[in-house]
Amino acid sequence: SAGKNEMRRLRRDLQIIFQDPFASLDPRFRVEDVIAEPLIIHEREGATNERSTRVHDRAGRDLSRAETSAEELLASAAEGKAARRRRVAELLCAVGLDESALRRYPHEFSGGQRQRIGIARALALRPKFIVCDEPVSALDVSVGAQIVNLLAQLQRDFGLTYLFISHSMPVVRYLSTRIAVMYRGKIVEIGDAAQISESPQHAYTRSLLEATPEMV
Repeated sequence: SAGKNEMRRLRRDLQIIFQDPFASLDPRFRVEDVIAEPLIIHEREGATNERSTRVHDRAGRDLSRAETSAEELLASAAEGKAARRRRVAELLCAVGLDESALRRYPHEFSGGQRQRIGIARALALRPKFIVCDEPVSALDVSVGAQIVNLLAQLQRDFGLTYLFISHSMPVVRYLSTRIAVMYRGKIVEIGDAAQISESPQHAYTRSLLEATPEMV
């Protein structure tokens, strides 16, 4: 099984954008806290791992270490908070929102804006792989198209890999280089996006292509 450090790295590299922008954000948190939460969690995990290493070294090698002063701890905490706030502001800008959103709550935003906040949160730890779980299915067509275009832009800007889950074949084709079609819990067709779209082999794939209108 994976060790703690490996799992921590995996959690950093793998993130998710949820389907429902109304249910996926904690209503008690301001937007700044929603986006900063992954950063805080990983900072704490890193500090815990560092302390564990120091205790082990001291026990095994009888090392001595000067205590960190209260002033140093406070200065470090303030520096960390300022860095997080800068990172959150950068993320808001990347998804098309500005710093005026920082102190507001999720219920003050539209569905499309909430999904942008969820995307910013998913980007916080600079992941390599993001699962997009039907991220536009709860939005109307025009807003959904804006989110899809944003995802495409972020993919280009940050070199992201997506696992994009959707019933809309035009949207999947727009974002994907390869497509896998699932029917009743099994993959029934897989291949290049152009191949699947132009020459579908399975009846369910054909029905998906016929049933979903163009979005982008």
